[in-house]
Amino acid sequence: MSWLLKDANVLSSAVVFTPKARAWPWVRAAVLTHEQSAVLEGRHLLHSFLVHGKVLVVVCDKDMNVTSLRSLAPNRIGGLSFHAGTIVMIPVRVSANFDIHVGDKLELRG
Repeated sequence: MSWLLKDANVLSSAVVFTPKARAWPWVRAAVLTHEQSAVLEGRHLLHSFLVHGKVLVVVCDKDMNVTSLRSLAPNRIGGLSFHAGTIVMIPVRVSANFDIHVGDKLELRG
């Protein structure tokens, strides 16, 4: 299990999905329903199918600096990510406790 950190503070546990270790959509949805973050590295289809509630989508560059934030309503397709950075999907009920802004540096350990 990995941990998502900001300024040495643990934000949540995280499950990392790499391009070589693809997961079925219901696996990713199961992660988000258990108050964990899903970290997507490489190309992935962003969606909120099978997720109960909104999802905060945090787009990061290669160094895990936050470049943009957006929310994704339930049962929506957010598009295909083509950039080489990392995308973190966090359930909104969990992200309410975070203080993430554009320009913040996140860290993934584990």
